Amino acid sequence: MRPDPEQAFRQTGWPGLRARLFHLYFVLRRPMTLGVRGLIHDRRSNSVFLIRHTYV
Repeated sequence: MRPDPEQAFRQTGWPGLRARLFHLYFVLRRPMTLGVRGLIHDRRSNSVFLIRHTYV
């Protein structure tokens, strides 16, 4: 019988629970990437200019 390849990566017990809790924490706490590389804010006209990412 061949071992399940995913079983090697699956954690159980406290290490698995801890990993899931850390993952949830970082998903909720990290800033969201909006796909912009730069931002220019003009206070006089209260406008925002966004420079988008270009993926090459």
